[in-house]
Order: sequence, then structure tokens, then C-alpha cells
Amino acid sequence: MAKDSILEIIAQGAWNGGTPVDNAVYENRGMVFKGGIPVTAQTIEDRIGVRRRITAPPDQRIGILAFRDLLEHSGIDPTRIRVIIAASNVGEDIRDSGPFSRYSFDLVRKSCPGALVFDLYAGCPGFNVAVETLFLLSVSGFLAPGDLSIIVGAENIHRAQPFKPLDTSNLIFGDDAAATALETGDHIRKAERGEILAASRVETGDNFVVAIAEKLAEWARVESVDGIIVDNQMGKVQCRIPATAARVQHAMAERLFPKEAASGLFQNFRPALDFYDSHEM
Repeated sequence: MAKDSILEIIAQGAWNGGTPVDNAVYENRGMVFKGGIPVTAQTIEDRIGVRRRITAPPDQRIGILAFRDLLEHSGIDPTRIRVIIAASNVGEDIRDSGPFSRYSFDLVRKSCPGALVFDLYAGCPGFNVAVETLFLLSVSGFLAPGDLSIIVGAENIHRAQPFKPLDTSNLIFGDDAAATALETGDHIRKAERGEILAASRVETGDNFVVAIAEKLAEWARVESVDGIIVDNQMGKVQCRIPATAARVQHAMAERLFPKEAASGLFQNFRPALDFYDSHEM
């Protein structure tokens, strides 16, 4: 049977160390949530739903450890590696100018000296963008059947210490790293033709998120929306807005459920997430 994709995940490795820390470590740092609410162990749990997370030791490169775990336990042949991508957001060490991919490459340099090695920064969807890059390299013929590609994702939030008084977005995260091996195949099943059910051009004005959400809400009142993909034209600096699809979803939910929006439900991460999990849009 032909495969669904020209790329297949064949193995993974992970960093499984670290120290659990609770929310108390963020108290007394002068941090506040929106509305002037002080950051405490209880307010973090109430607003975000997180009680603790894992932090990495200051002297470890957890991406390397994840890649080493992959090499030692998967049985993959490193001589088949053609691409190594370090997909990150904050990265292993904010004081290191990079590229971070060179550290992973050092583990297999003798086996695959000609591999294409680079860093890729795409925020939260970094792994997805890295996979899409490998997909394009595969369908274009740069990667041949049997070639292996490695994606090493590592975030060391607590080494970066991005906990400024008004920046509480990183409180949800712990430190983590994983390494994924993907193999390029030679056959894929022919995709069925898709169908455009509706299309619309909207005048966005100053807030394109709201304009898009209002149009999607119109459609969602007729038929449920299974997913949102936003092409935010990353080449344009003014369009580099993080988590655009999530912002559109949030604005759409406020329009589909005005009573809940008026009650303030969507202003807190934990109840909003519970609501999304239990409602179709």
C-alpha cells in the first residue's frame, strides 16, 4: 500500500531529566498579570492551570541529550542522515549566538560530513515548519528515498529567564527537548481533489484578526469549523504576529458565544481551554 506521505517518522529520542519546580519560584519577582493581579502560586494555577513544570540544569544542552538518546536507542544509521534542523524558539542558551544545530551535528559529523545543517526559528509551530521544510526538500528531489532527516527541538526557558514584570506568557512552560528522525520515501498515495466551499475577501482595517474572525463566525453558524490555518506572510515584518490562528479562534469564539464572552470566561486561560475542549465551533 502506498504511504499517505513521502515523509515518515521512524524514531524519536527525548531528554528526560530536570527538576520539578512549583509555582512558588515565580512569587516575589514583581510580576503581574493583566489587570494588576500579582503573580503568586495560586493565581498562576487559577489563571493557567499549571501547578509545576520541569527545569533543566544550567550546565546541560538538553537538545544534545535528546539527540544522543535517539542515536543510542533507535538503531538508525547516522550515515544516512542528510539534514539536521534545530527547531527552536528561545533556544538552549540566549547568550549563545548559535547556530545551535552545530552541537547536534558534532555527534554525527564523522558519519555524515556532507549533511545540510541549520537552525530554524518559527515560534510555537517550529516543529511543524521544520517538517514542512523537509517535505518540500523530499518532493523536490533534494532528499532521496531512504534519506534520513533529524529535527532537534529544545527549549530552555529557565536558562533564558524571560520573566519580566509584565511578561507572564512564559510561566506556562517548562524546559524540554526531543529529537525526531524522519525518512523520505518514494511513493505517496494520490490525494483526492479538494473543494472550496466558500471564499471571501474582507477589508481588515486596523485589526485584521477581528475582521477574519467575524467572517469565520458567519460560516461557523452554518457549519462547524474543523481547523484554522493562517498564512501570515512571514516575509513581511508587519505580519509577524505570534499565534495568529489562536488569536483568530479566540476572537471567533467571542462572537459565537457572546454570553460567555460577556462573563469574562475567555479572559482566563484555564476556563477558556476547558470551554474549547467541550464545545464545537
